[in-house]
Parts: sequence; C-alpha cells; structure tokens
Amino acid sequence: MKNPTQQISPDFMPFRLFWGSVLCIVAVRLAIIFLSPLELGVDEAQYWLWGQNLDFGYYSKPPLIGWLLGLSDALFGSSAAGTRVFAPFLHLCTALILYHAAKIIAGKSAGQITCLLWLTLPSVALASFVISTDSLLLVFWSLGLFFVLRAKQAEKLDPKWMFAAGLSIGVALLAKYAAIYFVIGLIGWLATRRLWQLSPSSIADDLKIGGIFIFGAAIGAAPTWMWNVMNGLVTVKHLGQNANLDKPAYSFASLFDFIIAQMAVIGPICFILLVLCLLTQKRAAQISSQRAFLYWFILPPLMIISTQAFLKEANANWAVTAYPAALIVISIIAALFQPWQRYVSWAIGVNLLISVALGVVFATGSFGIFTPDSDPLRRLRGWAELAEEVHQTAQQHDLRTIVAHNRASAALLHWHLAGQDYDIVVIPNPASPANHYERSYPLTAASARPLLALTDREKRPFGAQKSALPIGHSEIQISANKTRYVDFWKVD
Repeated sequence: MKNPTQQISPDFMPFRLFWGSVLCIVAVRLAIIFLSPLELGVDEAQYWLWGQNLDFGYYSKPPLIGWLLGLSDALFGSSAAGTRVFAPFLHLCTALILYHAAKIIAGKSAGQITCLLWLTLPSVALASFVISTDSLLLVFWSLGLFFVLRAKQAEKLDPKWMFAAGLSIGVALLAKYAAIYFVIGLIGWLATRRLWQLSPSSIADDLKIGGIFIFGAAIGAAPTWMWNVMNGLVTVKHLGQNANLDKPAYSFASLFDFIIAQMAVIGPICFILLVLCLLTQKRAAQISSQRAFLYWFILPPLMIISTQAFLKEANANWAVTAYPAALIVISIIAALFQPWQRYVSWAIGVNLLISVALGVVFATGSFGIFTPDSDPLRRLRGWAELAEEVHQTAQQHDLRTIVAHNRASAALLHWHLAGQDYDIVVIPNPASPANHYERSYPLTAASARPLLALTDREKRPFGAQKSALPIGHSEIQISANKTRYVDFWKVD
C-alpha cells in the first residue's frame, strides 16, 4: 500500500498539547461519572445483572458486556459509578486504535485528527457516561480495521494480520451482532479491489485470505454461537423481532429522521464533511484505493440501517460502526489538504462545546433552565425511591416475591434491591419470552406466595378475574409533567 507522504501536513497539534488534551478529556469524563447523581438506566441495570450471572450469552445480547460488568463489580463494587467506570476508557481505547490506523495511511497528523474527532463526537460524550454494548463493539471493530490496514502494508495481504483482524471481529461479535457489517465490508472489498488498484494477488489468494479472516472470526465469536445453538437461537430470534419488518411502513419521514439523527451522533460539521468526502472523489485522487477500502466499512452499515429506517424504524446508534472509518477518511484528506484542517478544527470545536454541555448535564443531573417539561433524564430518576417504597411495603406485609409490572421495573428493582432476600419476577408471555426477565425470572407455580404485585395506575394484576388486595401505591415526580404511578397489590 502506498503512502502519499510527500504531501502530508505537519502534526495537527504539538505533541504535548495533543496528548494533554486527550488525557484531559478522559479525566473530566471520569470525574463526571463519579459526580453525577443520575441513577442507572434500564439497560445498564440489566447488563449489571448479567455480570452477576456470567454466561456465554443472554436473551438479547452476546455476553461481553456481562463479562465486563462482572469485572467492574468485582473491582469497584455495585454502584452507578462503578458500573460505568470503564465507559470513558473504552472510548479512549477506540480513539488510540483509530489514531494508529489513520497514521498508517497518512501519517501522524491524520492520526491526531482522527483521535480528537472521535473523542469529541457528541455520541461518544454520551457513551462515555453510560455503559453500553456499542462502546465495546467499537473497540474491537476499530482493532479489526487497524489489523486489516496492517495486512495491506505488505505486497500481498499478510495472513497473520488478517487472522488477527478476524479474531478481533469475532470478539466484536461477542459485544454486539452489528459487527457482522465488518464481514460484509471486507468480503465486498476483497471482491472489488481490482477495480481500484493493481493487485498482485490472484482470486485464489483472496479466497484464502478471506477464509483466514473468517476462521479467526469464528474462533473469536465461538462462545456466543455455541450458546445460541444450545438455547434455541434465542438471541437470533430476538434480533428478528427487533427489526420488526413483518409489516413495513415504507416511511420517508422515518428515513429523514434517521439521517438527521446522524448529525447528532457525529456533530453537524462533521456530518457535512463526511457527505463532502463521499461526494467529492477528485480532491484526493492519490488515496483513491484507500478511500475505496474505507468506504466498504462506512456504506454498508449506513445503507442497511437507512433501509431499516425506511421500512420500519431505526435507532440513531444502529449505524455507529460506520464512523470509525468515516473519521479516518475525513482525517486523511485533512492531512493531505491543509485547507480542510480549518474545517476539521471547526468540527472538533463545535463537538467539544456540545460535549461540554452534555458533561455539565450529566454531572449535575439537570438541564437547568433549559430543562423541557418532559425532561429526557426522567428515565434515570425515581427508581431508588420506588425500590425503597416496594421494600417497605414488602416488609410490612411479609412478602418475599415481587412481581414487576414491566421490564424497566424488573431491571431497576433487581439493581436497587440486590442483596435483599426477594425473588423479583415478571409474568411471562404465554407464547414466548419477550425479554430477558420473562426468560430468566418468570413467575411460576413454585414462586413463594403471597405475592407483592406491581401494576400501572388503576390496573389490576393478572386480569380482573384474579382476587387481589390493594395495599399501597407510589407517586414519584420524575419531570415537570411526568409522574411515575405504581400500584401495589397483595395476591394470594
């Protein structure tokens, strides 16, 4: 692979300023985690529970997040900060890997730009506060990308680096199944790369190197596939249910919303720069083959999830795997063409301001005077208070089995009442489990009676035909116009 080093600009930032900025960003985000009064979210509490019951897979996700939180719980204890403490370090790892990946193509300047862009992305500012499967996925996705770039440095693709790339993506599949987009991209690039450069490899060589990559991925991902096979492919079925494509909507409005949401994921100026990179091919003709390679790790996630958004709906973060390679493309062009460095500086500056604003919100647990009546932080409030009211009611009536009324209450009651002698269960779906709690913590005939059943306001437990005695209720204000109402019932 040829490096267009003759036109590469000097370092984007002085050595000490660059590394000082990186360390400062991570240190501030770590401090925010310990300062924040915000409680765990539903997904975080569920991942923590997985960490208390280590396995090779779980209902809705592969096992890596559970393994990580099992480690954090052992090291730092069961606290919100202890559960989240690895989040900023995961994104530091991703940023450093991308630094070295971009450096391979266009030198240190491109590496610095990629690293700073990554750390200042609004989505990374958010993900550095909460613990999520995306954060783990992106570490190993980026590592796989780095290893393929190392393999490309040889005259022919180096098999040991391709095996390492496959192994990394296999581990990424233990974090989230979205890592499969990398496999799609690599196969697409191997199949088309002769259109962009003279390749000394034959088709047989490419098939061999692709096989080495797949072999590495199969080894890395083996635990989750073995678990799925032994458990009726439960996670694979869940992914199909999550896509929910049985009744497509064909909604351009949903597609438009998803595209606009990507501006929030990577920042408005960064989004514009990416669009320009994708549309203006001639500005960096000397790196056309490298860009063609990187596009295979940008376009498949964006196109697949955009299609999902058009057919039904898609969350903003579902295409996040497109952005490691996307930031490298932006950075190598900026390293080659100094006028772009001004635009990149604006992108970093704007994203840094957004990140600082988010940091203040997380550290204080409030949007302050800008708090909307609905307050998006309401989902992280009031659960400790509810758990205490449930505990007092259960103690008063000598009830040991608590029937949570939805996935959210099941997750947060497990978290807040950990260590108490309660059996926290949910009413299972008679057809098939709809979530982890229905599968692993269902109400059964063996559950100790009488029960403390939770319901939404003015709803009877188990249907109107069941006898139940109302024994209390909870009303917790979680935003200016939202109150969490829960009724308590004693059921024999």
